[in-house]
Parts: sequence; structure tokens; C-alpha cells
Amino acid sequence: MIAEQGGPLDLHFVIVGDGPAKPALEADVARMGIEDRVSFTGIVQREDIAAYIAQFNIALQPDVVAYASSLKLFEYMALEKPVVAPDTPNIGEVLQHNQNARLFPQGDENAFCVQVEELALDRALRERLGKAARQTILDDDYTWLGNARAVAQVGQDLQAS
Repeated sequence: MIAEQGGPLDLHFVIVGDGPAKPALEADVARMGIEDRVSFTGIVQREDIAAYIAQFNIALQPDVVAYASSLKLFEYMALEKPVVAPDTPNIGEVLQHNQNARLFPQGDENAFCVQVEELALDRALRERLGKAARQTILDDDYTWLGNARAVAQVGQDLQAS
């Protein structure tokens, strides 16, 4: 639950999926004594992912590798979720700070937390960024069909040259 502006900040985190970082995250949660504020879903079936994301107030992308854009980022955007993500070149190809997401310097945990807190306390900001993220998906054609069109265009360009 996220409180409105001026109210107490009562956050609950849902970690969807599984992976090599999960045991360390679970250990950190236990060490901090916040098991009641963090849920781990484990592996989720592909067809159930949208239902989990639909429950998010804020979608978090705390880190990203330099050579790819995360599929989950596009899932968040398509479902109108405000995103907090690192300000890296590959993320910057898709998201702009305060336009369709909240960005922070990669690796800066304090800046990450500030962005989450600001979004948690401001429903209007969450709604504005979520809608702008969805619009980015539509405007820039970040869809499977859009990707297919781009690949087909590359093939046509190669044939023409």
C-alpha cells in the first residue's frame, strides 16, 4: 500500500521471478527484519506476468546490463506503470527523466530511494509518468509487430543496396 501525499510511507515490495540474486535478496530481507514488507513470488508463468505487474504502483528496474534493454521495462510501460530505472545509455534510448520515467545515476542507491519515495508520495506523478510510458510504447512502436516491421525494413534496405 502506498499512502497519499502527507501520509505515512507504507511500502510493500513484490519481487516477481527467480534468479541468481534471489537468495541474497531473501537474506537481506531477513537480516533487516522486513519479511512482512517484501514478497517473493518465485517463478511466474508467462501468461500470469501482466496480472502481477497490474498490481504494482511503481515498477522498479534497479539495474540493467549495458548491452540490452530489459523486456520487463517494456512490459511495465505497456501496462502504464511509472518506472524507476538507472540513467544509462540503453535506458536513455527509451526513457527520459520526468517525461516518462524517473531515472537515477546507476549504482546510486540513495538516488534510487529518493525517486521511489517521490513517486510513492505523489499519485498524480505516478499516473502522469505511467500514461507517458504507455504513450512512448505506442508512439515509438515498441511492440513485437513494430520490431518485425523494423527487421523487414532492414531486409528491404539491404536488398535495395
